[in-house]
Amino acid sequence: MASLPPPWDANAYTSGDVTIHPGAAVASGALLRADPDSRIVIGSGACIGMGAILHAHQGTLEVGSGASLGAGVLVVGRGKIGADACVGTATTLLNPDIAPGQVVPPNSLVGQAGRSAEAFPTAAAQPYVVPAAPAPRDPNQALAAGFDPPVQAALPEPQGGIVQNGQPPVAGKAYLERLRLSLFPHNAPLQNPDSATGGGA
Repeated sequence: MASLPPPWDANAYTSGDVTIHPGAAVASGALLRADPDSRIVIGSGACIGMGAILHAHQGTLEVGSGASLGAGVLVVGRGKIGADACVGTATTLLNPDIAPGQVVPPNSLVGQAGRSAEAFPTAAAQPYVVPAAPAPRDPNQALAAGFDPPVQAALPEPQGGIVQNGQPPVAGKAYLERLRLSLFPHNAPLQNPDSATGGGA
């Protein structure tokens, strides 16, 4: 029995024998596909995240009541995700067998992939050779080649400061105001026209 996508989200897609409990939440972009002779059952209060893909293959794929599947989760095969289980975002489950209340961290790969690591031939281990560090560059060679190193401009010394214990003087309010006006002349305060002409009211 195929059901239509839940009415609260027309962007979720179902295909094949998919049963979604009315109390379940299926987010936008979720894809629920059951192959022939397979089915998907979503329990009450289950939450299927945005962009999650559930593909039932060769059996029943069941999501228990209250289970939560994060965004971008991929579930393929047959199996069960237990009640109140939490599957983190971007996780892949192959033929899942997730216990009730179990938490699966994000970006996990869980399940039997169909091949073992021994099925792939491995090359003989080659020793890793650390490359030699490059020789340090001589700054005199750069000068001989016509390269001028960058010159740091000295900051103007504040006027009227007293040098104590070899420390530079602290810039005062007048110095900072002159610096502000030289950097941002457009923010200079407007002069009162009466004070500029010497006239008054």
